[in-house]
Amino acid sequence: IEKIKPYTSVNYGFAFLVTTPNPDQDGCGTKSPAGPCPVWDGENVYLAASGKQGSHLVDSSVTLETSSPGGIAIAEVVRMARMHPNGPKRAKITLGGWSDYARLGSVANGVKAAKLMAKAVQITFADGVDLDFEHLSPFNTMGGGT
Repeated sequence: IEKIKPYTSVNYGFAFLVTTPNPDQDGCGTKSPAGPCPVWDGENVYLAASGKQGSHLVDSSVTLETSSPGGIAIAEVVRMARMHPNGPKRAKITLGGWSDYARLGSVANGVKAAKLMAKAVQITFADGVDLDFEHLSPFNTMGGGT
């Protein structure tokens, strides 16, 4: 609580497009520390490795009434931020890291990610999303970008 006292907002990190987040991977390739970057399936946003219970934040089946365990955890962070003893703080969900930008692969997947993250904001009452995409320049022309 003391550490966030001087700040006006906090970020909940991280939400991922990958099924197995790996903090040691720093790009896409075959030589370590880079690794494989399969294109995101467009179905789920994850908070942990996909095989773990409650690992996903949001998918097409999640609603306000059926929020995921991850959604509830983020909502609690948002609630605590609003109740800070030194005044309310904004709370955002951080999406990305470990080459998640490369995994989008298309404008259509970008639209899917935006819709799922909008749903995540809705179910958690967060103030928005912080995009923490890394390694942008090698992929700046993917999906029709210039």
